[in-house]
Amino acid sequence: MAGSLASLAKSNTQNRREWPRYRAEQAFSLAASVDGRLLPCTVEDISLGGARLEFDEALPAGHTIELSHPECDPVSCARVWQDDCAVGI
Repeated sequence: MAGSLASLAKSNTQNRREWPRYRAEQAFSLAASVDGRLLPCTVEDISLGGARLEFDEALPAGHTIELSHPECDPVSCARVWQDDCAVGI
């Protein structure tokens, strides 16, 4: 019993997401504007509240990421975390 409570507590501290995250069944690419530069990226997983984007190159910290689509207005995204070429928005 104590072992199962410990594992439950550990899993609760590791996943702080408000919505479940789903791996993209088929990774899709898009371009993100970072400090005025269009950079290709791949959406690795997605949820109602965010996504994991993979870029071909490491991004400078602190710059705004803006996603756009021809049928929608651009969306400015807040970085939640960044690790090498991956960014959580």
